[in-house]
Amino acid sequence: MNSLNRTLEGRHPGTAQVGQWFEYGHLPDGGPRQMSAECAELAEWVIETLPDSSELTVGLRKLLEAKDCFVRAAIAAARTKHDASEVPDSTRDALDAQTLHDSPGSDLADA
Repeated sequence: MNSLNRTLEGRHPGTAQVGQWFEYGHLPDGGPRQMSAECAELAEWVIETLPDSSELTVGLRKLLEAKDCFVRAAIAAARTKHDASEVPDSTRDALDAQTLHDSPGSDLADA
């Protein structure tokens, strides 16, 4: 179990639900993983520092949306810098699935 999972133990379901999406172990080494890891570190610190509240949940959701943007920007930068084939399909697939889940109005976002 990693430290983010330990941080989420016993937290409000809203905090835990959003917090789980900061995991980055599925991403391969490189820029996208580093971007995700930095956002996860910030999310972990915020969760450790603040009590559960609607504002915490909203803030985490916005950080999650920003993280997704940063990771996509890192993938785009890798494509520009290198051949697009060097960006693993698993990274693109993971981001596509997470983006679908986190999209406002998506059926999965309310699940």
